[in-house]
Amino acid sequence: MAQKINYNQSGSQVLAIATRTTNFSTTSTTAVAVPELTATVTVPPSGRIRVTVTGDSFENNTTNSYSRIIIWDGAVGSGTQIGRATSRASAPNQSYPLNVVSAIQTLTPGTTKTYNVSFQSLVSGTSLMYVDAGIVIQMVVEAV
Repeated sequence: MAQKINYNQSGSQVLAIATRTTNFSTTSTTAVAVPELTATVTVPPSGRIRVTVTGDSFENNTTNSYSRIIIWDGAVGSGTQIGRATSRASAPNQSYPLNVVSAIQTLTPGTTKTYNVSFQSLVSGTSLMYVDAGIVIQMVVEAV
């Protein structure tokens, strides 16, 4: 059983952390699961879960194309999208900060949930999620 630790001053507890330490790219225009960014947790007695994705930056190498990060409740493509961020490249290789993509759910306590992160290139081009200077891509699942 994973150890629960306080994550912030609000008293939330970390249920799972999934980390990717290398860049990830795709040319797919449909959602592609990001390896390592998956977590299965048991819903706490409060029934409230917050899923947050953070990292360095993301971009698309083609003008007027988009990159999209999605948090999924369940499998990528067949689960439910619960949070996402989309950026538009107004110039090739224009980077946008990957500060926070977050979602909160109220669920039945004691049930098991699996969360995943996907990435895709909308329209065309190659989309890239960066890991830089020790800043990794993380998905944190908390009881709130």
